Amino acid sequence: MTEVYVAFPSADHNKAFYATNRWAKMGYKAALFTDESYSLSKVEIALSGPYMGYWDACNKLAMACLKTKADVVVFAADDIEPDKMHSAQEIGRQYLKRFPQGLGVMQPCGDLQGIDSSGRPASERICGSPWIGRAWIERAFGGKGPFPEGYWHFYGDEHLKEVAERLGLLFMDKGLIQTHMHWSWGWNDQTTYQERNSREHWQKDQVLFFKNKAAGFPGSELLREEAV
Repeated sequence: MTEVYVAFPSADHNKAFYATNRWAKMGYKAALFTDESYSLSKVEIALSGPYMGYWDACNKLAMACLKTKADVVVFAADDIEPDKMHSAQEIGRQYLKRFPQGLGVMQPCGDLQGIDSSGRPASERICGSPWIGRAWIERAFGGKGPFPEGYWHFYGDEHLKEVAERLGLLFMDKGLIQTHMHWSWGWNDQTTYQERNSREHWQKDQVLFFKNKAAGFPGSELLREEAV
């Protein structure tokens, strides 16, 4: 059976509890990173420690998932819903049919929120909740993890999309819906830590992204397979 993990950091115990239960009901195993160590019944992998940003936490969770029998890891957040029409195993098989070696990025983009002036929803513009196989985790960005280094909370998902697309290893799946219950779309109020992230890190991450893009995304080469 295809083994699929969902991985995300969370700063809110209650949100983490409800999120992991929602994903577990659809067949996912959970990997969670928190500032302080605590136990949740549906969590298979629990990491804790100093928080160095969303992308750093996801890379650490990814490496922990490699030590399990995980075939695919979905990187989400405590405000993202799993697709309600398909189980983790069904989608996992779809992913592996498209990327048999696990070397690829698949982004569900059936969530139609956040439509911009071009008519595209936010889920089509970034890889905000991507499905990623073992080989991508092992070999992406020179073997340093599935996500680029340097960003704190923003733009790592756009960087990932651009790199995977340039490598011909991206599939944007409009048939899958992973609803993002983001505060900016009226789902809830902005939290203190979300406000702080925006205030302290948005501009820095934005500057870094456009610098990397202008330079052709240095460091985005795949690690040679024999070096894994």
